[in-house]
Amino acid sequence: MSIHQKIRTVTVFDARSDLKLARAFLQAHGPALARAAHRLGGGAASGRVFTLRESLANSQRLTRMHCRRLASLHRLLTLQEVGAPERIELGLFADLDPGSRVVDEICLLSEKLEHLLYQISADDPVDTAKVFPDTA
Repeated sequence: MSIHQKIRTVTVFDARSDLKLARAFLQAHGPALARAAHRLGGGAASGRVFTLRESLANSQRLTRMHCRRLASLHRLLTLQEVGAPERIELGLFADLDPGSRVVDEICLLSEKLEHLLYQISADDPVDTAKVFPDTA
């Protein structure tokens, strides 16, 4: 089962502590995530990173929308969107040099984002709708 298939129920306390985790993550890695998203998904993808960062900064709790966007970003970084020939990700991925530092940075960011997603879902691994809503 992938992390995108986990779901959980969130209490108000969980949502606030999860919001702090997500805010801290985007504060620390936002610019690097935006660069990686731009490399793999174009300008719209990097814009979604900045929009997510701003939304988290102005939110009172971590919402399903935030979790959906974090999971979507993880799918982008882990190349799960590359397979469809009509998507921009395929062409952008083809332009990357597998031996470049950019690829190393993308891999590191995807691992860190995966860790964040597991932290968000760690309190109650039974219900997965909050962190990985696209599979619910």
